[in-house]
Amino acid sequence: MEELNVFFIVTVWLGIAITLSGFSIYINNKNIKPIQSLIATKLAGSLILPDLIKSEISLLGRSRTYTSLIFNYCKIIITDDAVILLGIKIGIFKIKRYVRPIILTQNTSLYTSLFPSEQVVTPSKINKRSYKNAFYIHAVLKDKLIDTNLDIRLLGLNDDISNKMDDILA
Repeated sequence: MEELNVFFIVTVWLGIAITLSGFSIYINNKNIKPIQSLIATKLAGSLILPDLIKSEISLLGRSRTYTSLIFNYCKIIITDDAVILLGIKIGIFKIKRYVRPIILTQNTSLYTSLFPSEQVVTPSKINKRSYKNAFYIHAVLKDKLIDTNLDIRLLGLNDDISNKMDDILA
């Protein structure tokens, strides 16, 4: 009889946890999706890649501050002077969780004024064909005390897109 009570309590707590995590993903997507659509409309006329690109993100340094930048797929918007990564984290049960965009550009003042709440980064190192034939981007995120190294690998880009991104970010 005692085992039945323990099983019932565990089942109830598991149901509550799943419900709360689903609600948190819903709220996050509700807040981030309008930001991504605003970026896409403000940058009308730019090249938007329709496919999701597999990506790998690693942070070294004060990474807890920037955990909202971690994603495993992204959509790419290429403008005249910037590359914008609209991150999507696909987790368990193929649930999509939208992540704040990363704007990679040499013209940080313009994009910081256009999108003040987004992460605008100047890449410090670029490699078109790194390990696993990926497009590699390294940037340093400046903070008050400790800088954070951001490494982005975009997998499966074709040569035209890689060359265009290299020309913009170099």
